[in-house]
Amino acid sequence: MDVRDAISNGAVAVELKDDPYLRQKIDEITQAFNIDNQDQVYANQNNSLTSENGYSMYQGAVSFSYPGSWVQLAKTSTTMQQVKDMFADKSNMAAVTVYQFDGYNDPQAAMETMKEFVEQYGGTIQYNVSDQPLNGYTMYKGQTVYKNTEPANWVTALRATNSGVVGLAVAVYASADTQYQSTLFNILNSLR
Repeated sequence: MDVRDAISNGAVAVELKDDPYLRQKIDEITQAFNIDNQDQVYANQNNSLTSENGYSMYQGAVSFSYPGSWVQLAKTSTTMQQVKDMFADKSNMAAVTVYQFDGYNDPQAAMETMKEFVEQYGGTIQYNVSDQPLNGYTMYKGQTVYKNTEPANWVTALRATNSGVVGLAVAVYASADTQYQSTLFNILNSLR
C-alpha cells in the first residue's frame, strides 16, 4: 500500500480501542525489532529538540521529526550494534529506529545485514526496494515476522555517506497500520 496515495485519496486513520492482547503483541514485535527485553526509557537531550507543532527534531546520524509524545527507548547488549536510537509511541504500536552502518558503502548490504540479524533470532523479513528515492535515500518496504507474533510492517530509508550507510526505519504492527499511516508518512517526509 502506498501511504501517499491513500492519504491523497482521503484515507483517514481508524480510531482503535485499547486492547491488552494487542499491547502484548506489540511489545513482542518491538522486542523482535530491537531485541530489547527491557522497558527502560531514557531521554537524550543532545539529539532531540521539541518544536511548537508537537514534533521533536532528531539530529544525529540522520535528521528527522517524530511525535513529541513518543519516548526514546534504551538500547541493551542484544540491540543490533548499528542501531543508534529508537523512539516509540507510548503504546509501542509504532516506532522509528535510527541506523548507522559504519564502513558500508551500499544500502542493500545494510538491508542484508538487518535481515541476517532478524533471522539469527528466528524471524523472517520480506521486502522490496522502491524505484522512487526520497530525499536521496533508497526506500525499502517490507514486513518482519517472528513466530507467534503479529507481523510488523515497515519502511526503511537508507543512503550511503562518506563514512558508511545511514538511515531510519519506521515500523508499525499490522493491526495498527492504518492508525499510524499519516504519522509514519510525516516522519519519512521530514527525513534529511
